[in-house]
Amino acid sequence: MCSYARTALRYRVRDLRTNGEYAVDVLVTEARSPEDAIRKALGLDVVRSGSSKALVARVFWESIGRTNHSIDLFRSHSEVFRTVCLVRKSKPRA
Repeated sequence: MCSYARTALRYRVRDLRTNGEYAVDVLVTEARSPEDAIRKALGLDVVRSGSSKALVARVFWESIGRTNHSIDLFRSHSEVFRTVCLVRKSKPRA
């Protein structure tokens, strides 16, 4: 195996949950994929497709040939379900 194939990628996660205002970038050095980088940076489960309302973050990384890549990632259905459950549990019953 080539030595460069084992080089860890550095991911930059941009949190877009605030509609781009005051977006925060987090650098993640030990991740296996863009989804894993978001899981480590924001603690969220994400998928690669979804509606614009479910947009969570944009991930940037650089490959071996210095090509820049980015991908938008969206809140997964399990994350939406978990959020709904937490809101329902936190409301006091009458």
